[in-house]
Amino acid sequence: MEKAYDLKVLQERLKEEGLTIAEDGAEKVYKVVSQWVKESAPLSKTPVDDMALVIFPNLDKIVLPQIDKIDGKEG
Repeated sequence: MEKAYDLKVLQERLKEEGLTIAEDGAEKVYKVVSQWVKESAPLSKTPVDDMALVIFPNLDKIVLPQIDKIDGKEG
């Protein structure tokens, strides 16, 4: 890999693993995991993971558009 977070490299690696519906799967996994973290953080006794509640709204704005590009097309 020549550049960080190269989506074309990710796409090719996912295809090699037989994940031709990688974009849909990645979006679903991200949404489920982020919801799980958002629900778990307030229940945890560790204050460090409370930062997730602040980070995720901004992270969503960054990650979801990148996931949308996995198949090489927007939308």
